[in-house]
Amino acid sequence: MSPTVAVVMLLCVLANALGQVLLKKFALAHPTFTTLISLPETYSLFLPGLSLYVVGMVLWVGILRSTPLHIAFPVLGLAFVVVPVFSHFLLDEPVGWQTMLGGMVIMLGIWLSVRPA
Repeated sequence: MSPTVAVVMLLCVLANALGQVLLKKFALAHPTFTTLISLPETYSLFLPGLSLYVVGMVLWVGILRSTPLHIAFPVLGLAFVVVPVFSHFLLDEPVGWQTMLGGMVIMLGIWLSVRPA
C-alpha cells in the first residue's frame, strides 16, 4: 500500500468519525423528531456531519479503485477506535478500559489483515 493510499484511507476514517460526532451533537440538541426538521439553525451541525460522510464516501470510492477490498475494508475498523476518542474529547463521554482494550484488539486485527504475507 502506498503512503498516499494510507493517508487517504486515514482521511476517510477521520471524516466518518468526525461526521458521526457532529451528528451525535445534533441529535443531542434536538430530543424530538419535530425539532430535528423544523429549526434552520440545527443544520449547523447536521449539514457538516452529513457532508463529512459524503466526503468520506467519495474518498472511499477512490480507494476502491486502487486497493483490494480485503485490504481496504479492515482499515475502516479504525473508526471503532477513533469515534470513542473523538466522543471523549468533543462530547465529554467516558471511555472505559473495555473500550480501550477493544480498540487495541481491533488495531491488532487491522494490522494482521493488511500486513504483507
